[in-house]
Amino acid sequence: MPRLSTLKVFLDRLYDTDTGSSLKTGAHTKKRKKDTKQKGIILRGKGYVKKIALCVNATNETIQLAIDSKADMLIAHNIEELDKTVAEKKFAILKDTRITLYVTGMSMDTLYVYGTDYILAKAIGLKSTQRLEKKTKRGLFGTSRISTYQMFQRRINWLTHEASEAYQNNKETIKKAAVCMGETPEEHILKIAVDNSCNTILCNTGNIALKTSAKDLNINLFIANYTATEKLTLLALKKIIDDKFTTKTVLLDEPDY
Repeated sequence: MPRLSTLKVFLDRLYDTDTGSSLKTGAHTKKRKKDTKQKGIILRGKGYVKKIALCVNATNETIQLAIDSKADMLIAHNIEELDKTVAEKKFAILKDTRITLYVTGMSMDTLYVYGTDYILAKAIGLKSTQRLEKKTKRGLFGTSRISTYQMFQRRINWLTHEASEAYQNNKETIKKAAVCMGETPEEHILKIAVDNSCNTILCNTGNIALKTSAKDLNINLFIANYTATEKLTLLALKKIIDDKFTTKTVLLDEPDY
């Protein structure tokens, strides 16, 4: 049974988190999701960890699922905006049950080898990958083993077990493609992909602005299911923890977002 301090050091090094941060119950705003300081250990619980629950978003539902699973630690990708009154009660229960809450933040998307960008790029067959935006470490692009739009779409749907949103904006052979997971990529991200000869990009969040930009730039756009893609990364993390530590892990059955 590993110590919480040992797991903390491991996760901090893996995700380069700001472990000095803490979350005060009741301070839940729309800015919370993008606040890079809200990562690392948010609530500290028991000194030893027998069971770890993993989820994409720390919501009212997943917090309750972690409690029901009798986990000692909940590792989440994000803290979803929570209803203030309900959140205060849930976090009070977390404190009472001494469950540690650890949030990885955007590092889970951008991390090399174990991040969502890399895992999806590898899963769809991209080779010789490079960073899309080096400053923020967002996204990857590379040469594609999949050459047609239809095959690309089938591959994504097979990986996520969900039908992705698909927008065909050119009929060219796919020689290079890009992935950019997490927050919806801005137009300049798509321009970087196009400048690097990519004619297809895969994301897991999107909006009208993204779809309009993709059409204007003649780049095929795939928007895969957010929860399903991020769960692929959590499964990779689960395997790392299972191989490295003598603790039980469970991936929570959370709804799509």
